[in-house]
Amino acid sequence: MQRALDWATRGAAGLLTIGAIGIPHAAASAPVDQLYSVVKPWAAIDDPELRTRIATSAGGRADEDRFVTVEVLYTTGAEPLAESSITAAGGVVTGTAPGTLIQAAIPTDAVVALGSAPGVAYLRAPDQIALRPHTPGLGVPNSGPLTTEAVQITNANAWHTAGYRGTGTRVGIIDFFNESRWNIQQSNGEVPVVAGTFCLDEGRSCSVWDPRETGHGNAVAEIIHDLAPDSQVYLAQAGTLADSYALINWFAENGVTIINRSLGSPYDGPGNGTGPLDALADYAVSRGMTWFNSAGNEGNQQYWRGSWVDADLDGWLDFGPGDESLNVNDPTLCAAFLGARWNDWGPPSTRTDYDFYVFSGDSMVYPSGAPPDQRRGAPPIELAGLDGCTDGPMSIRVRKWADGDGTDGDVLELLTYSGDLEYSQSAGSASSPIVDSANRGVVAVGAVDPPLGGAIGSYSSQGPTNDGRRKPDVSAPACFVSSVYRMYNTCFNGTSAAAPAAAGVAALLASAGLAASPEGLAALLKHSIVDRGPAGPDNVYGTGELRLPAPPTGAVTATPARYVPLTPTRVVDTRRALGPLARHLEPEEIMEIPLAGHGVVPADAVGVAMNVTIVGAQTSGYVQAIPTMWAPVDASSSINLDHRGQILPNFVISPVGAGGQVSIYAPSGGDLLIDVLGYFTSSGPSAAGRIVALDPQRVLDTRQSVAARPDLVPPGWIDHQPATGEIVPVRFDAATGLPAGGVAAVVVNITATGAPADGFITAFPGGPVPDASTVNLVAGGTSANTTIVPLGADRTIRLFSSSGAHVIVDLIGYVTSPTAPVSSAGLFVPIAPTRRFDSRAGELLVSGQNRLVTLAGAPIPPNAEAVSLNVTVTRTKGTGGYVSLSPAGRAPLGEFSSVNWSHPGETVANGSLVKLHAGMANATSFQDTDLILDVNGYFLAED
Repeated sequence: MQRALDWATRGAAGLLTIGAIGIPHAAASAPVDQLYSVVKPWAAIDDPELRTRIATSAGGRADEDRFVTVEVLYTTGAEPLAESSITAAGGVVTGTAPGTLIQAAIPTDAVVALGSAPGVAYLRAPDQIALRPHTPGLGVPNSGPLTTEAVQITNANAWHTAGYRGTGTRVGIIDFFNESRWNIQQSNGEVPVVAGTFCLDEGRSCSVWDPRETGHGNAVAEIIHDLAPDSQVYLAQAGTLADSYALINWFAENGVTIINRSLGSPYDGPGNGTGPLDALADYAVSRGMTWFNSAGNEGNQQYWRGSWVDADLDGWLDFGPGDESLNVNDPTLCAAFLGARWNDWGPPSTRTDYDFYVFSGDSMVYPSGAPPDQRRGAPPIELAGLDGCTDGPMSIRVRKWADGDGTDGDVLELLTYSGDLEYSQSAGSASSPIVDSANRGVVAVGAVDPPLGGAIGSYSSQGPTNDGRRKPDVSAPACFVSSVYRMYNTCFNGTSAAAPAAAGVAALLASAGLAASPEGLAALLKHSIVDRGPAGPDNVYGTGELRLPAPPTGAVTATPARYVPLTPTRVVDTRRALGPLARHLEPEEIMEIPLAGHGVVPADAVGVAMNVTIVGAQTSGYVQAIPTMWAPVDASSSINLDHRGQILPNFVISPVGAGGQVSIYAPSGGDLLIDVLGYFTSSGPSAAGRIVALDPQRVLDTRQSVAARPDLVPPGWIDHQPATGEIVPVRFDAATGLPAGGVAAVVVNITATGAPADGFITAFPGGPVPDASTVNLVAGGTSANTTIVPLGADRTIRLFSSSGAHVIVDLIGYVTSPTAPVSSAGLFVPIAPTRRFDSRAGELLVSGQNRLVTLAGAPIPPNAEAVSLNVTVTRTKGTGGYVSLSPAGRAPLGEFSSVNWSHPGETVANGSLVKLHAGMANATSFQDTDLILDVNGYFLAED
């Protein structure tokens, strides 16, 4: 797994030994161009390490004198052809990295021919995917358990006291472990009982227990055990990329949901979140695991970045004016490299071929023969995983061997695992594999060191990634007093210690049921911080330093509540610093909004009705509103976004959670607007505030003519499309199904269509138009939203259009006033948002089909009168489609819509109130679509 080269060792006959291949010592200092004339290209095998393995017939299967293990990179779509070529060569497939490579054991004498076989793009020795941790000086082990400082610093002790100890969570640790030490430490209570182990190296079984390892993986396990003492741990190691996929499958089979990997990896991709190891982490997330990785300890003098400069046109890179050598400074004359790379990832024929050399004084000591040839398929990476020592001052020199498409815009990078560089920078050092992942379920962790100081460790790697994203994702304390591992007799430090601190905290959050997915758990953890450095997220600390909030002390209580309508009141607008956040939301951010006891919502409120609008989302996705610390992140949706930049509102009813707050999770980022429409307060039987669901009825459609449908236009209406700034009245008389008295507000679904320009509709009872929006208009499109609007004195609501649009209004319920009869019917019972139906798990809704959907079931009783829910359609077909929800057993309501879409492939959501029959509703689709229903509460039936 480790490519170790002793550059200072002399072999027989005056050869400088590099691996097992020697070149004449005199040639080591010869001009590189003369050397190339002899050794470049090198037959069909371009990878230096594979040439070494062929020469020694090492690294193969049981018959090691006849087989060598190779990684076969294949052209796009050619995996079956490449596998056939392996079989034809007498080889055996020992593993795969889906979409990337095939790992195989090949007869040594067949490797060269395989290099040019059908489907084969490039052959190489299995890339090492993890570098062994530096061996520390160890202190005297303690005689018993020692709780790390991380427990107090992160506030995990308060969670332990509250009963949250990681119960039910399973954590997989990928590292190097020492068995004899583990057994002693386990008996002392310092590390847990191991739930299982897994090891695979080049397709062969092995053991995670490594007598060479002094305790790195043991110390990682100790931190996780201290933070989440009731979680189970699974220990694992894999030697190659293909073996690592088998490892992830083993984790999944054993129910692991959290991975900790405190290891560095050599470059394998462009530093933009793509590459073989990034794909591996993506795969782990797809199988339900949140991945925590050390961000790296290369932030101080171990990263160089620069453009191609060759002032004297001699073909050698200038690191500085007149300086063609980058010194690697280490008192032991030893260094390890995570690699060199450049941004030239196009087709091989277009790549500039740069060659990186290691020199000892004036003599070149690496590579032997020619470096990889990028024009023949090698990725633009060199020196990856190389480590060793020289007998003179070590330096790096870079030669341009072939232009490809030229050097304009080429950016070259060099990252060391050990050894300081003469020229260096911190920014950009956190872009090694997995650390640079763009997956929302992968968390790169920086180190705060000393742990109580609040300052980032000088060594902690920093972002941004090569595509400009922020790294690390979060920071955690490091340099703990450890009973099993002491770096230089002081502490266990580095991002290796910070990552398990984050993983242990994640286990506590997961055991409390606060996240429903790897992405949700990662977002919640990155939200559980104290800000450090400049205000807001940055490329030094990430979102901040990890710190758990107070543990959950309550939950959504199924207490009947009455509704109090308000004139729409804007409480959040991040565009103008209204509310708790004076900036837009970052992607994946969670914002906590104080509501109960703040402003128009009293302290005893148990829920709120809101219109939530997202503006300028940075990606497609969704927005979720949940009671703070009382419901899982990523288990439901409140707004669904179809594409970047959308402006979408939605009606949301949410319980208020810890501290009277509602949390908004916005994985798509953007600006947030919240208009409070009313609130719920606990109540027994009541006259006012009961929400009575009705069979949906259309009460306004400005598309209709007075002659054809006088019942759907206002009195005295003249046929037209409402103009910009026009206010359209909607009167609710007896024909609409409302009782003659006892009505305070109406629950309506408002649809706008045909707007000539973007804009909005505001629904209000009368008087001045409030600073609020109900429906956001998209030029030429159709938009809808549900809302609760107090009735004006003349039983009328008003609709203001900012840009003109046809308006359709469907009545779905009403709110009782103090003059209504006293009853429990219609009192609202909030629940944590719960997904009750998702057709994606079965069959989509076919146009014209009536699908019976059961919405009752714990905690919703079978006799619930109605439910409040979020209705989402996705993977829509056709144009002008819609879905209507009605009580089970009723005829389809073709004139009523619960959610609308304009074009195929859209994802659209709308809040709604749905009357039930026997706990069920009827979903009728008027174009093919998938349907998702998330319920946030129910309404009581008659006493």
